[in-house]
Amino acid sequence: MNAAPTPDPDTSPEPDYFRHYLNRTIMLLGEEAVQTLRTKTVAVAGCGGQGGGACLTLARMGVASFILADPKPFDEPDINRQWGANRSTLGRNKAEVYAEMLRDINPEVQIKVFTSGITDTNVEEFLEGADLLIDCLDISVSGALRKRLFSNASGMGMHIFTGAMLGFGGMVAGSYPGGIPLEFVAGVEDTAIGGSALPTALRDVFVPDHLARLERSLPIRRAPSIAVSPGLLAMVLSVESALALLGNTIAGWRPPVCLPRIILMDLLSMNFRVAHVDDLLLGRSLKAHDSATATVAVFSERAAPISPEARAGILAAVGFNTNLLPHDALELDLITDSWSEIPGPITTRPDAGQMWSEGSTEQPLQALYGYKYIVPVSRGRFAEALLCKALAARPGIVVSNSLFPTTRFHLETNGFTVREMGSPDAFDPASEFPFKGDLDIDRLREALSAREGVAAIYIELCSNALGGHPVSLANLSAVRALAAPHRVPVLVDGCRAFENAALIRDREVGQADRSLVNIVREIGSLTDGCASSCAKDFQSRVGGFIGTNDPVLFQGTSDLTLAFGDGLDDASRKDFCGALSANLESDSGSFGRVRQVQRLWEMLRQLGVPVVQPAGGHAVFVDARAMFPQIPQDQFPAQVLANELFLTGGVRGAVNFASPEQLSRGIHLVRLAIPVGYCQDHALAAVPIAFEAILAKRDRIVGLKRVGAPPGVAAEFAAEYRPVG
Repeated sequence: MNAAPTPDPDTSPEPDYFRHYLNRTIMLLGEEAVQTLRTKTVAVAGCGGQGGGACLTLARMGVASFILADPKPFDEPDINRQWGANRSTLGRNKAEVYAEMLRDINPEVQIKVFTSGITDTNVEEFLEGADLLIDCLDISVSGALRKRLFSNASGMGMHIFTGAMLGFGGMVAGSYPGGIPLEFVAGVEDTAIGGSALPTALRDVFVPDHLARLERSLPIRRAPSIAVSPGLLAMVLSVESALALLGNTIAGWRPPVCLPRIILMDLLSMNFRVAHVDDLLLGRSLKAHDSATATVAVFSERAAPISPEARAGILAAVGFNTNLLPHDALELDLITDSWSEIPGPITTRPDAGQMWSEGSTEQPLQALYGYKYIVPVSRGRFAEALLCKALAARPGIVVSNSLFPTTRFHLETNGFTVREMGSPDAFDPASEFPFKGDLDIDRLREALSAREGVAAIYIELCSNALGGHPVSLANLSAVRALAAPHRVPVLVDGCRAFENAALIRDREVGQADRSLVNIVREIGSLTDGCASSCAKDFQSRVGGFIGTNDPVLFQGTSDLTLAFGDGLDDASRKDFCGALSANLESDSGSFGRVRQVQRLWEMLRQLGVPVVQPAGGHAVFVDARAMFPQIPQDQFPAQVLANELFLTGGVRGAVNFASPEQLSRGIHLVRLAIPVGYCQDHALAAVPIAFEAILAKRDRIVGLKRVGAPPGVAAEFAAEYRPVG
């Protein structure tokens, strides 16, 4: 390693040189942003066309500290694409040349140079002091070494970005600290080299002949290239890196694109995609799953945003009830995480029905959830209704953590009395207890021993009322052990089971190395049955099911479908089956949503927004009472917050349906729900921007009074309000 030399006093710049050479950048980004970049250190592994171009670009944006590693000298073939390669630098180490170029841009720059490159013995030393890693290691570097580099950088809390040249463009992938690990990129590259074949879906973006030429060169680990590709990739790597380093401090900021999303671009074919990695790996058409179609329900298709004044008129016209807003009035719609309620056309999955035998919806559901008996139906609410009706022969109370209003409605309609017995921390938004969905075991033991009979135990996974928080395997096991001697069935609302599994894997001791499917199947083994809407766990607009290990319960629900039907025609059954066939063992669906929720939760928490602690699985929940302490609970603080999100940023969240226990405690939450595979990270940047504006005026915001509502359970959804005063 060579340390950066001290600048020669005779060539040192004038005191204000940094601000002088960056004066145009300061005009665009502001003094604070440029000074922030000045404090950051970027590690660049591989100083070829991409890495070298990226470090020079970042230096011209204000980054003033770099760690460079490359063991190779420039040779003549490098001149076609590498920024530092020319006749005068042939034979010189690449990292040293770029260090000189950086000092020529900014003589104050701090640089560490590793002329030995990245090795098994210096990974930790190379990353020491870095804030971010850009990986541009040569194709000849082993996948194992790259995986180790990624793993260490992620463990140190860094964003990581990497690029791959393809024709007149390429691919850029990134990873958030604690997000989906970037190690898979090295694995994909090893697979491509071993089989001399790139993912076939890339032909939807890049010129096929260029990909074929690249595939032929993979065994010799020398990729064909043109100057355009590394130049373009260096620019994109610089943009994503700057976004990660700056955070939400500049106009127009968005979160950097990170897994499970990847950037694909080819200037020759005029294609640009922000694609889901599943589409790439499973060979789905990238023409049908690009950034425009993948987010059809998130963005409205208007030429320009609606002004705040126009939004105020629209909100007044619907009685200050955001549930009734037309979708095309929104900039970002986070009212639901159910694909069945997403507006706009959804492209049918190209693999629908191909991974399972024709018409066999039961088989994939058994494989995913582990229940012996499956009754597929059209919707989750229909599954709830059938299951509760089949239970009606068992009189008594139903013990729950905190059920969704429709589940409670179906139980009470069939004569049951629902008793909430959540954990002591369940209803405290500020508590950091990691499993707020757990039942209180002591209270359950008392209920089972009492004369008043317990007919069933019904637990909602990733409980919506409790902020999307999970149920632990330990708690389910304890519930099962208590219930079994009394022959009381243990049932679950299986919606968001995979998010519950992802949070178990993150938070419960001994679960870190398991797949989500494996954990979900254990949940199935600990329960007697479940009712679930698959539209919340899969990209499907249809489908729910009743799963059970009890032949009597299976017979009862099967008989009910004979009377009422299952609601599935051949086309919807095929689409449902295709959605279930998603490769959940890769953890890229629900796992990606959990990470996306955590990122949004962290952004809001850092702003000072009173988010429910800790982050949940499918949505971010905001404590409206804590947000507006001046608004009494009888003036609907949650609806006030939902209205302000729309007025300020065109964002729609949902007033979270409160359980009786929550109402008694005065808890009012707003939910920002994210469906699986539904929303790009940069779209969510609108949320913290809206909250920042609301926080600035929070003391001046007033409550609402209800001036009309229909009877029955629809009142909360369709009520009409007016501002107080």
